[in-house]
Amino acid sequence: MRVMFQRLVLALCIIAAASCAFADEVVVLSAAEMKATFNDVSIKYAVMTGRTVRFIYATAGEIHDNAASGKPFDLAVVPPIALGALLKQGLVQEGAPIPLGVLRIGMAVRQGVEPPSIDTVDDFKSALRDAGSIGIPDPNTGATAGMFLDKLFDKLGLATAVSGKLKLFRDGPSAVGAAARGEVSLALAQMNDIVQASGVTLVGKIPEEVQQRSTYSISLAAHPLNPDGAHALVDYLTAAAQMDEYAKNGFEPPRR
Repeated sequence: MRVMFQRLVLALCIIAAASCAFADEVVVLSAAEMKATFNDVSIKYAVMTGRTVRFIYATAGEIHDNAASGKPFDLAVVPPIALGALLKQGLVQEGAPIPLGVLRIGMAVRQGVEPPSIDTVDDFKSALRDAGSIGIPDPNTGATAGMFLDKLFDKLGLATAVSGKLKLFRDGPSAVGAAARGEVSLALAQMNDIVQASGVTLVGKIPEEVQQRSTYSISLAAHPLNPDGAHALVDYLTAAAQMDEYAKNGFEPPRR
């Protein structure tokens, strides 16, 4: 009887410890573009604070769907269009979101391949017309760059010219990886996906006149599970010490 009682107490202690750990966990729905930047945050933050951070990475569209479906979370890190949708549905708190960094769209080719000129809009259009194949993130997944590029091709009068040579990938890293393997002639993706990749050459950012400037911001969930932990993590992620990490991964400083 005594042994059974001891086992019961031990089991209750384990459950209590697990509950405390879960209660101190901070859940972040984050755009996949932030993955490399946030790569070491979970470990460093846990060492500093004793709190656990769980990042759930997805495209901006998938983050909206996850939040709308009732998936519990504390923070969301998304670009403007996704943020607007979350705010409209009351899934994140009103008030100014805090910007972390800005991404622009660039072009990449396989390492060793002569890069085309994209200095001007006409140069950029010529590069797209001359390319044998073009890899971009699939706009149907809600990928930020993919949705923008889909509209840009139409705006530039290139929708018909590129339709037969477009290859769609789940996200930016997949499109850039295809360029590195020679599966597409060139890839268009956000800058972080290119600078973090191996086997490719950055041709450059697309011309400013047709450029997308996506500011990735962090917002508190409308009903966070761990509000204290969430606020503390926001302070950590927006500290000056983190800015170098964002820059290293292709982000430009935000306007604050």
